[in-house]
Amino acid sequence: MRAIDIHAHLTPQCFQREVLAGNIWHGMTNAEGELFNPMNAWTPDQRLADMNSLGVDVQVVSTNVVFYKYDKEIATTTAIARACNDEVRQMTFDHPDRFAGLVLCQISIDWYGNRVDPSGDRRIWRSAEGEPPCQRTGSTG
Repeated sequence: MRAIDIHAHLTPQCFQREVLAGNIWHGMTNAEGELFNPMNAWTPDQRLADMNSLGVDVQVVSTNVVFYKYDKEIATTTAIARACNDEVRQMTFDHPDRFAGLVLCQISIDWYGNRVDPSGDRRIWRSAEGEPPCQRTGSTG
């Protein structure tokens, strides 16, 4: 029977490189991103070594909540989501039998607290109708 860790957070390497060098990344600083948690900051190789030591076959990885930034401008939210998703997607491409990913949906909130489409067409996504579908990380469609 395979062992699957279905709740594994990560702090994107692209974020870490920038903020640990003293830069600001899409408005975020080194005070964010759970840098205090060394496991979140692991590279894929470090994750694989830990998984192997614990007998975990697959990890389902996702960024932690600090990267959602739904209260920011749509362009910022989208840029953060794209960078995070690209990193998770690359992990699933590089190690398809070991990592699966959950995407960070690119949504934002308008002045009135409504969730809006990142394309800017301002349609409200009503939670009663269900959240908009997000493509699985690694999907080409």
